[in-house]
Amino acid sequence: MTIAKPIVAVVPFGARGRDERAGAVGRQLARRLVDRFAGSPDVELRPVFLVAMGETKAEAGYLIFGSTPDAALAASYGRSLGTTHALTGLYHDEEPGRALTLTLVSVADDRPVAERELAIAPGRLPDVEGDLAEWLGGALGVTAPAGPPPAANETAYQALLDGLDEEVNATLLRSGEPAAERSARSRAFAAFAAALRADHEATAAEERILVLAAESIERGDEERAARALEDVVEVRPTSWRVNYLLGQLRIQIGETSGAIVALEHANALRPLGGEDLVVLAELYLAADAPGQAASHLRRVGAESGAYGRAQELLG
Repeated sequence: MTIAKPIVAVVPFGARGRDERAGAVGRQLARRLVDRFAGSPDVELRPVFLVAMGETKAEAGYLIFGSTPDAALAASYGRSLGTTHALTGLYHDEEPGRALTLTLVSVADDRPVAERELAIAPGRLPDVEGDLAEWLGGALGVTAPAGPPPAANETAYQALLDGLDEEVNATLLRSGEPAAERSARSRAFAAFAAALRADHEATAAEERILVLAAESIERGDEERAARALEDVVEVRPTSWRVNYLLGQLRIQIGETSGAIVALEHANALRPLGGEDLVVLAELYLAADAPGQAASHLRRVGAESGAYGRAQELLG
């Protein structure tokens, strides 16, 4: 007999804390949990979106907020998403210490089937993701995805969660509040950059800042993204992706010399393909440096789709 795999509706966790950053921790711990289980063959996690609209123009247009519903309401969220369970949580950041209280609810009969309080020692916030995933996997009888903490220290992890929260706000504000959306994107860029400064190997923060930068090309906001990546490249100089995307952004805003520098750095880390070599050569030609242009054009192989253009430029 085949038993269907469990499907869990994850409600953004509520928070009680000393400042508004506690809310970001609660909401984004839930989001990180969903991301952590993505692709698992044994269980599926589906996020619940609880969205509020500001009542006045002085307030943010939209906000994903955390919640701690009772079992019946949590189960109703699960039914609306077609899940077998619902997970709720409450992040405490108050005396005498920090903790995450969790409740797993059966959607079929509106009752809790597992509860847990995870104590969070000073400096150990980055470990909560793994502890949470392990507890949920055990409660469901499945194997939790393994992996190292997403940041090496709490400063970097808190900045990562702050950035994720601002990124969500920017997405929600996109259609109706363009000025507020730009402000939220700027705060997200700054938070992810802060995470990388605190932990140079925080790949989760690098991934998100690259996504934001790529989206900026679509929105005509390349200069803001380029300035953000310039901060990142200082702490991640060996990241091919950061150097390459910075080069593309500088091309878009007309910074020829800066684009050459970034693309040369990317090329040194990992050889560019034929089309990118032609782009780099054209930048050198625009900068009146035909010798460097020719050097790159000669490296474009006959199998490349850019070979014809390379030969044309070589004359």
